[in-house]
Amino acid sequence: MSEKLKNNFKKLAFVKPSKCRIDPSIIYCQSRYKVVLESIKKDFKLLSDSNCYDMLFFPARINDEDSCIYSLFRDNSDESAVSPLFEQISSVLGLLYSVKFNPNSSVTKDKAWIEKMTNLCRSNPHYNAAHLAASLGYLDPFSIPGSFTNLINTCTSDSNYTPLSIAINNGDLALTSLILKMTNCDLSIRDSHGNSYLHLAALRKSSEIIKLLVDSIKSKNKFKTSKEILCLNTLNNEGYTAMFLACKLSALDCIKTLLKAGADPRISNSDLSPMHAAVQNDCVECVNLICAAFPTAINTLTRDTKLAPVVSYRSKKMLDRLVELGADPNLRDADGRSLLHMKCRQRDTDMALVLMIRDLDIDCKDVAGRTPLHLACDPSYGNLNIDLIRGLIVFGANVNLKCKSGLTARHILCRNENSKYQASKLRDLALFTLHAAGAERCASGVENCTAGCRAPTKQECERPQRLRSEASTPVEKEEELSGFSYWTSLLVGTFSRSGPEDPEALFDGSPPPSLIDHHALNDE
Repeated sequence: MSEKLKNNFKKLAFVKPSKCRIDPSIIYCQSRYKVVLESIKKDFKLLSDSNCYDMLFFPARINDEDSCIYSLFRDNSDESAVSPLFEQISSVLGLLYSVKFNPNSSVTKDKAWIEKMTNLCRSNPHYNAAHLAASLGYLDPFSIPGSFTNLINTCTSDSNYTPLSIAINNGDLALTSLILKMTNCDLSIRDSHGNSYLHLAALRKSSEIIKLLVDSIKSKNKFKTSKEILCLNTLNNEGYTAMFLACKLSALDCIKTLLKAGADPRISNSDLSPMHAAVQNDCVECVNLICAAFPTAINTLTRDTKLAPVVSYRSKKMLDRLVELGADPNLRDADGRSLLHMKCRQRDTDMALVLMIRDLDIDCKDVAGRTPLHLACDPSYGNLNIDLIRGLIVFGANVNLKCKSGLTARHILCRNENSKYQASKLRDLALFTLHAAGAERCASGVENCTAGCRAPTKQECERPQRLRSEASTPVEKEEELSGFSYWTSLLVGTFSRSGPEDPEALFDGSPPPSLIDHHALNDE
């Protein structure tokens, strides 16, 4: 042993055990410590005494005057805990330390560098030397044929990442290009989420890496088999393609590159397609790109729910563009609901009105036979919206259509299990609106009817008829169209009957205050 090392002795017994410690010029007292493990080249040793374990690194021969010995870590855990760490560090650091880095690189194999490698091993216990080199962006280890090139397809035990996966996640274009040039690079490997390398590149929003991957596949003639073309259109564990992820992130350059390579935006999982994702993100540019390459994608339905992309629109601008490109607003989902059904159920009046001015079926029925008006008048879907109900009527909704259960919109609005009308300002006004538009009462025998919708008795039929007779006076056509006389004739019966405070009497709703207070009504 050299005099230089002997003069720098430090007995480990006097040093407090540490989880990670880099200590050059340290030696062990063989009488106190025994060798528990050592690497094949014997440049790493795991020593132990009664108190702790100590891992030593001998980067050069022990009889070299300029040699140093590094204590990489000290741990007072049991052997089963420190052995895996010893194996990882000896494997990773042994390979990296043997690499001849370019003199122009920033790598200096000193104490700080060794400590950095040791810490990275501890924080990434699933990494081998190639994974660690990729995470640091080291090109030199992969430029030399040998151990590192043989490790490029190895996967971490937790996320199933390869060195190429790590390079792509880091957006490392140079390292990605270098690994892809290796003849043994396997492009079919997926991570623990089922993501291919194209998925990872799309998540990174890197069109440059996507192009490198596509070019690599083409250069290896992998498009010739149906198995390998799945690299472009394969689904991950969530059922998403790389194209879907690019659309979800509105990554226009990635979408262009994938479309040019031949990716099919019509391929989707059971829930959404790339077109759905683009519409949800309100990205008109994404929609334009997809439709330019695949015009039929505009009406792609999801496999199970049969949702069209137009269902996901969030702005008038997007809806206008979708319709221009050929989107059909009358498409139904698996339950037969149109987009108008959904907007009425959501009480989205603004978007519903935007739809109503389109060429669509205002009285389309779902599988239960319900029209949009049925849903708009159903209190179980939330607070009633009078403007929505009025809008449907103005655009021609039939107020007397029945669903498959034989129920009209008026009955759905007024029904109650106790057969007692539940008066409220909104319900009364909605009932008035339906009644004024000609909504008929239910026939006899319908369950859960209330005063607002039940069939009148014989005695109740006589009084309104007399009132209508008394009120029927000649009205000029011009006056009927321009004034309030027409509305007055509709309201006579309503004003003459009992209000909701008398739940047993027939009730046709309450008109808005502005209509009641109008001078034309007062005069009459």
